Amino acid sequence: MANEVEPGSLDLRYESFRLEVPALEERLLSSLLQRGIEEPLEGVESNETKVLLNGFKRYRCARKLRLATVPYRSLGRDEAAAILGLLKLSNNRTLSLLEQAAFIAELKNVRGLNVAEIAAELARSKSWVTLRLGLMAQMSVPVRQEILKGNLALPLQWMRQVPQSPDGCSEFERVLLGDLELTQKYMQRVMGKSQEQSKLTRRAFHAQCHLLTAGILSRSRAFFDVLRQLHDRNGQE
Repeated sequence: MANEVEPGSLDLRYESFRLEVPALEERLLSSLLQRGIEEPLEGVESNETKVLLNGFKRYRCARKLRLATVPYRSLGRDEAAAILGLLKLSNNRTLSLLEQAAFIAELKNVRGLNVAEIAAELARSKSWVTLRLGLMAQMSVPVRQEILKGNLALPLQWMRQVPQSPDGCSEFERVLLGDLELTQKYMQRVMGKSQEQSKLTRRAFHAQCHLLTAGILSRSRAFFDVLRQLHDRNGQE
């Protein structure tokens, strides 16, 4: 349930965790002028303080428009639990990799959760968590500042030059590991959902599924040949 609160009453300690994209905020500002804030800002109640976790673009736009109040929804009183909840919804809320990394570093370095605990809470692998922690560990202060300003040229150049992460992988290798992890995850999901024949009944689904599966099957031999070579080659290292 959302309540109306004064923008000045919100604690912005996590604002630096979220990226600023001026072009998006300009469009959002135009939208708010016409329709107002439709989706509540979200935060956690910490020592009687409303700590904002989600909705910083809407907050900044509200300040520019000098709105007296904004809609706000509490995610509870436990900051760690609220952050975990936000990360669980990150696919829907589109948290970027860097935003995920910042929150995960907060959970580990400030809230005291270890990699295994974070992975279990998010239903993710330990490598998923470690990759994001490694990204934050190597990022210098100037690079972080450029990212927060929305200037991505320098950070992208830096990321291309990073030779190795703390777990011994280069950026290219980390990306491939992430792709393999997603491949394994979605293979399991497709196999599971494909067995639920009673839920797969619409003609539109059958038509599109037939085309997509045909495309996948046409590449399956080449894909598994490459995968087998990758498996064999890494087994020899």
